Amino acid sequence: MIRFFDKGSVSIISLELPITANDIQSLQEAFNREYIEWRVEFGRVYSVDAELLNILHQEIFVHSKNIKLIAHKYKLSRYFRKLGFRVSFKSLLKKERVFIDKVEVVLIGGSADSSAKIVEILKSVHLENITLVIVQHIESDKKGLFDAILQRYTTKKVMYAKDSQKLLKSHIYLAPKDKHLTIRDGFFELSDAPKYNYSKPSISLSYESFSNYYKNRLLVIQECGFASDGVDKLQLVKSNASVLLIQDAFECEAKPMITNALDIGAQDYVFLQEEIIEFINMVDSSYLKEGWIEYL
Repeated sequence: MIRFFDKGSVSIISLELPITANDIQSLQEAFNREYIEWRVEFGRVYSVDAELLNILHQEIFVHSKNIKLIAHKYKLSRYFRKLGFRVSFKSLLKKERVFIDKVEVVLIGGSADSSAKIVEILKSVHLENITLVIVQHIESDKKGLFDAILQRYTTKKVMYAKDSQKLLKSHIYLAPKDKHLTIRDGFFELSDAPKYNYSKPSISLSYESFSNYYKNRLLVIQECGFASDGVDKLQLVKSNASVLLIQDAFECEAKPMITNALDIGAQDYVFLQEEIIEFINMVDSSYLKEGWIEYL
């Protein structure tokens, strides 16, 4: 998607995913107009194709036009620099301290299509001073092996939650199959109650319990999946001042859980995978406030 903003002799061009062939043609046409300067901003863009790179190379290095590139994703800015382009990097993440100062627990809820996303998160987050809890739908006839899979990608301890177990920071806990996972006074409670939203474990019941207990000390991440388990409690999460982050549906094959969540409109952020990882690392209190700007 491409958008144009004119400021006299300066053309400001904004590019967002998806970038189509028509967008690339419009970009070329913009470079053919009479401007003193062009500013091309790549928003939530992680990579660009060869045709777009060729246009930028021709206009900047061959025709010597005054084109300034601005990338909002670090990987893209690094890629441009490796190719010899001059580019400015500006992070899209907001340093909203009212939200992230107090977060102690990150609760991820998801169903189908969320496992790969969770693995990628575990590969890149630090979890020095926060606890990660994962609630996924597990079929009752399947053996829970996700803890062993996740342990391959982190040095932190990964385990299925046990009844009356105290949450410890820098640990990763998963909801066991056929049990609802809730929290009381900082200790897990496992319940054999009937299915809720046709699910057991139920994401909704975990969202409700954890948000009621932790309030603004909780970050909820709604991942990909089918159906709508968890969605009915998002307004409660919001009312409790817990931080609500929703995975961008652009990266999901199973979208219903995301689209249903977005319909509620309670989210604080909608992020792509890389942004989710950056945000978790930023809420980790191991990143001192004075170091946030350098980190970003």
